[in-house]
Amino acid sequence: MMNRIFDMDNPLWRFLGKLADLMILNILFLLCSIPIFTIGASLTGVYYVCLKIKEQEEGYIVRNFFKSFKQNFVQSTIIWLIMLALGLLLGTEFYMYRDTTGTFARVIKGMIVVGAVMWTMVFFVIWAMQARFYNSIKNTFINAILVAFANAPRTFAMIGLLIGVLFIYTRNEFTISYGTLYWILVGFAVQVLANVYLVYPIIEKLMPEKTDADLTPDNRFNVDETADFSALGYTSIPEEEFRKMHEPQKEDKTAPAADEAAPASGGEVPPASE
Repeated sequence: MMNRIFDMDNPLWRFLGKLADLMILNILFLLCSIPIFTIGASLTGVYYVCLKIKEQEEGYIVRNFFKSFKQNFVQSTIIWLIMLALGLLLGTEFYMYRDTTGTFARVIKGMIVVGAVMWTMVFFVIWAMQARFYNSIKNTFINAILVAFANAPRTFAMIGLLIGVLFIYTRNEFTISYGTLYWILVGFAVQVLANVYLVYPIIEKLMPEKTDADLTPDNRFNVDETADFSALGYTSIPEEEFRKMHEPQKEDKTAPAADEAAPASGGEVPPASE
């Protein structure tokens, strides 16, 4: 009996281990989001780690988080600032027209609501796309929009889950006090992990088959040319561009041998340019 209790493969210990990982991840997200403009890179880092948890390849939580944070910092920050600017624009427009009446005002309010829904749907998808695929900022936005709208039920499920948690959180002083503790300790990481489980079946269809030759050190991919985009409303990479991306590089005969050039410790392949 005692041996089963202290067995590290016991479901209870596995659950506590996952909970501890999520607590560490949540604290990293909060600390790295303090400057505000780094929230995009922090979100990408959380999604990156949660994708690995989903695939049971989590490894070292802190190392993986900062690896993604560093690799995606520039591009994720630009995406975050664009999303923030659009969100502030929608909020400002709503504030300006909130008390106005008339047909024109109703049309404007309707457009604001539609814009807010679109913004929210893209926001819930774009960080998983950024964490998993190498792509330009423009294509990341386009792909996130297509995936979010082509799979609207899953996207709305992610949004609905967050709304449900916030509804419970704001019920009374008791739920607010303990809910605040929940968000500080583990809430953001749990929300992202739930989102990953909902969005993963979508992005999994866009990944190439996992062979030893195709895997990158961090399991990030270019969108596979042969993926079934029609089922997702997803646009494939133009053939000419795809060929350029995969065109073999000419061997430099003056360069040192691969064994001599590689670092003794086995360095990782550098990420694609942001």
